[in-house]
Amino acid sequence: MRNIEPRVSLLKSMYQNKHAYAFLLPLIVLLGVFSYYPIVMALKMSFYQWKGGNEAIFNGLDNFVTLFTDRTFYKSLGNAFWFILFDCTVGVLMPLFIAELLFHLKSARLQYVFRTLFVATITVPSVIIILIWMFLYNPVIGGMNTIVSWFGISPQLWLGGTGTALWSIILSGFPFINPIFLLIIFAALQSIPKSLMEACVMEGCGVWRRIRSIDIPLIAGQLKLIFVLGILHGMQMFYKQLIMTNGGPGDATLVPGLFMFKAGFTENEFGYASTIGFVLLILMLALTFASNKLIKTDDGND
Repeated sequence: MRNIEPRVSLLKSMYQNKHAYAFLLPLIVLLGVFSYYPIVMALKMSFYQWKGGNEAIFNGLDNFVTLFTDRTFYKSLGNAFWFILFDCTVGVLMPLFIAELLFHLKSARLQYVFRTLFVATITVPSVIIILIWMFLYNPVIGGMNTIVSWFGISPQLWLGGTGTALWSIILSGFPFINPIFLLIIFAALQSIPKSLMEACVMEGCGVWRRIRSIDIPLIAGQLKLIFVLGILHGMQMFYKQLIMTNGGPGDATLVPGLFMFKAGFTENEFGYASTIGFVLLILMLALTFASNKLIKTDDGND
């Protein structure tokens, strides 16, 4: 009887809130069709040799064995590591730095103006920014070689050299201020009680001590969210690599997402591409779970 009572209580609660569940039903259906169904199909097709037509040949775990012995896959993971590292360090610190500057501006009008200027960059299509950087990196007519020549550095094949291509793509995110991350941090800073700030001033705390002792602990939950989003972005991103270098030269800038894209749409190995996609899903879930466990906050949602 004790095991039945919670179930009856749950069903009763669902019936009492049936109108709320009715509003959620379309969203649940859309998520099922466009999010969860593709995941299930990717898992299914990862056990097949499938070239995109109607015929799919079952090959068991062969795709997984091939993937885990593929040197190119591990190279792409190594490249993704640098994007993840950059997103989780500079990609977190720069929005935090700018948000702190904006939050402590004395003038509310200036605060609004600068916040608008930073956030307005989200309206610029990413492709346009990428094309501008490709022009700057052009070894003949681009301006990057001119700039580095002022410091005595010889001209470089920025996107064509195996030693410079990866970091050229990473640094094309300058000034590394994600408008969404900036808004998240700024909103978190605004939620800090003013009494704490006033007490900090009365105690004579310096800027660094205030940030370390008040700001960061109280917005740790938001910083944790941004850190996790940085991991996911670094692992998933491939459009920059596709447009700027197509993964080259060689596999110097190849990342897992682009590796999957090429397997599916260049080599027509959709079964193998499904395997790559499913393994990436498991890796991202594992990284998210690990970061949630390792990064502790005081909001009770660790």
